[in-house]
Formats: sequence, structure tokens, C-alpha cells
Amino acid sequence: MSSSRTSHSLRRRLAVALGSIAGVTTLVCLVLIVMLARLNASVDQIRTDAELSSEGLSLALAVREQYMHEAHTLIERKTTHLGHHADVVRRVHNQATSLKARLQGERRRRVERIEAMSLRMKTVFLEDALPAMQAGDISGMRSAHATLVEVSMSVIDETDALVSGLRQRMRKTERATQRASLAAMVVGAGGVLLVLGLATLHSLELRRAILGPLATLELAARRLGAGEEVEPLGEVGTGELQTVGRAFDHMAEQLRERERQLLERERMAAIGELATGVAHEINNPIGVILGYLKTMIPDAGNGELREELGILEQEARACQRIVEDLKTFARAPALHPSEVDIASLLEDAATRFRTSEPGSSHKVVVEASAQFLRVDAVRMRQVLANLLGNAAQASAQDTCIEVLGAATNTGYRIRVRDHGPGVPRDERDLVFEPFHSKRPGGTGLGLAVCRGIVTAHGGAIHIEDAEGGGALFVIDLPTEEAAA
Repeated sequence: MSSSRTSHSLRRRLAVALGSIAGVTTLVCLVLIVMLARLNASVDQIRTDAELSSEGLSLALAVREQYMHEAHTLIERKTTHLGHHADVVRRVHNQATSLKARLQGERRRRVERIEAMSLRMKTVFLEDALPAMQAGDISGMRSAHATLVEVSMSVIDETDALVSGLRQRMRKTERATQRASLAAMVVGAGGVLLVLGLATLHSLELRRAILGPLATLELAARRLGAGEEVEPLGEVGTGELQTVGRAFDHMAEQLRERERQLLERERMAAIGELATGVAHEINNPIGVILGYLKTMIPDAGNGELREELGILEQEARACQRIVEDLKTFARAPALHPSEVDIASLLEDAATRFRTSEPGSSHKVVVEASAQFLRVDAVRMRQVLANLLGNAAQASAQDTCIEVLGAATNTGYRIRVRDHGPGVPRDERDLVFEPFHSKRPGGTGLGLAVCRGIVTAHGGAIHIEDAEGGGALFVIDLPTEEAAA
């Protein structure tokens, strides 16, 4: 599964970790902001209640002062306090108006009653008490004074109740503010602890998710660098680290393959050098032997000697073919490519095989689609001749050899199938090695030469299972674009 589809990828884990920490931090900040806003509102309410209480006290003092001026006037029976009395009455009215604008409900109605009582006291004083004083009506003065006392006491009760209510609300608000401050401190401390906990939890999780796989990757890299055999890491870690692990496994596999190819090239170069020397040393004596046999056979007549000389000639030519195979294997095939219709090439190779094997009863069937590729026709016919020859030797007489060809997305695929015993799986790679042959009289060079020619074309050759039995040799030839 790719990292983009891995539900527990490092990218997702980092996003979840940062997102959760940022989310919790944001939530805590929002809660604290709301709580601080409420605290500010409570503080403002306390300040307002304190101001209202102060104004309520001032109103109460103003009403008391109003009564004092009225009482002094009656006691002294002088009008010298009338100016002060008027000022106090105006002050009571102004303070009551200010309080009414800032109060609601019962408190506003209480201020309205205080203001009304102050006006009544003014009315009783100016209309009842003052005329009785000027007339010398003691009884009227006492009656008016009693009314003033009664009303002033009611005003005092109302103002005391007003101030007491404001102070109670202020104390209640103070207690609520203290609780809100404590709650804000708890939320802040809890938020900090929660953020620290999340950060610690995610850091430990990421540490386990990253450091462990990284240690595994580091150890594997050290062993690979030291030339030791490294087992595939497989699914190491999660997410992006799995991608790194797969890339490491792919790199290690490529290094092993390149090392194998390098060793193979060195081995093949050594074999080729040996084969060149052997071919050179054997070819000259074989040529001399064939030269003598060519002159001796006509003079031998038709007897037993002629037959034995013929056998010697056959064996010498077999040795000569082995030498030619050695020479072909020892040197890299020089290609002379041209545009060739592969279907026509397959038909031509089948025709040549039928002509070169007149005593064979094998039927060669060719089914191929037309496709032009740049190949060396001579070399490819050599490959096909070798495969057809092997198929004929592996199959019983009167059986069919199938040659199939079809275009692919990257080039052309050729398949040669026989109906023999097939090739065991554990020997399918070995049959392309030089000098590996289980066929009587075989040199083990034919398929090695075939692989060299196909590889020189940028292609590949391998063996697959054939349905119904037999061996199926598959050649994949690339187009020039695919080879590039």
C-alpha cells in the first residue's frame, strides 16, 4: 500500500499531533477569553454598583440635608435657610434623575419613590409648615413637622434599602468574580497540562514510529555498505518510512543484481578467454585431420576402412562445430541490424529448418503477426535454428513444433513450443549457462549463444510452462523506443 493510502502515515500522524495540540490550545484560549470577558463585565458591574451605591448615599444625604434645612427653619423661625433648601431640593432631583437613568426594575421605582417623597416634603414645608410658622400657628407647625418627620423617615428607609440592595448585588458580583477567577486559573492550568500531556504523548508516539525504523534502516545500510548479506526489510515502520524501506529493498536488490551481473561478466569473460584459446588450439589439428580424411576416403574403396574413415570424418566435423560454437560464444556478437518483418523472418527460419532436416517428420507451424523491428536477421535466424533444432531433438517424431509471434506494448514476443518432456523449473536458468547440457552429444553452448544474441538486441529469453506439456521458449524483443 502506498504512503498516500496509508491511514497511519507519518504525515497524517504529524497533522493529527499538531492539529490536536493546536485545537486544544485554541479551545483553552477561547474559553479563557470568554471567562476573562465575563470577569471584565463583573468588574465593570462591581465598579458600577459601587458608583451607584455612592450616588445612593449622596441622595440619602441630600434628602437628610433637605429635612435639616426644613427643621432648622421651623425651629429658628427664620427664612435664612430657604436658599440652601432650594439648592438641596435641586440636588436631590438631579441625583434621582441620574440614578433612574442607570437603574432598572424595583431599584428604579425605589428612586422614583424617594424623589416623590422629597417633592412631598418640599410641598409640606412650603405650603403647610412655612405659612404656619409665619402665622405663629404652633399647632400647624407641629402637624406639618410631624408629616415631614414621617416622610423623611420613609425616605431614609427607602434610600437605605436602595444602597443595601446595591451593596448586596456588588458583594454577590464580587463572589462570582472570585469564583470565575479561580475557574479561569483552573482552566488555564488544566489547558497547559493537557497541551503538555498531548505534546508528550505525540512526541513519544512519533519517537517510536520514527526512531525504531530509522535504527533498522541505519543498521541495514551499514551492513549493506560492509558487503554483508541483508535480508529484505519489508514493511518497516509506517507511512513514508515504509516507502523508504521499500526503496531500500529495491536498491539492495539492484545492487545484488548488478553484483551478480558483474560476477557473471567476469566469469563469462574468463570462460570466453579460455574458449578462444581452446578453439584456436583445437581448430588447427581438426583442420589437418579433415584434410587427410578428405584425401583418404576416396582411395579407401567401399570396404570397412571407408566406413571407419567416414565415422572419423563425422566426429571431426562434430569437433569442428564445437570449436565454432566456442568461437561464437567467446566473442560478443557483432550486430548488423536492419528493418525486418519478424513474421517473415519466422517463416523463413521454419522453411530453412525443414530444408536442413530432410529426414525429420516434425511439423513446424508458424502463426505470427506482422511487425517491423530493427534486428540482425542472420543472428536471429541462428537463434531460431538453434531453438527449432533443440525442439526437434526433445520431441518425438511426427509431433508439432509451434512458432508463435505477436506484437506487444513494448516490442515483439516470439514463442517456440515443443511437445517433449519439458525443462524442470530448477534447471531453467542453468540451460542458458555455457557447457550445461544433458543431451547426448550436446556441447551446452547453443542456448548460451542464443541468450548472448538476444541480449545484444536488448531483449530477453526465458522458459515458461507449456499447457499440455513440453517446453516453451519465450523471446521478448523491444522496439527502438523501448530499448532506449
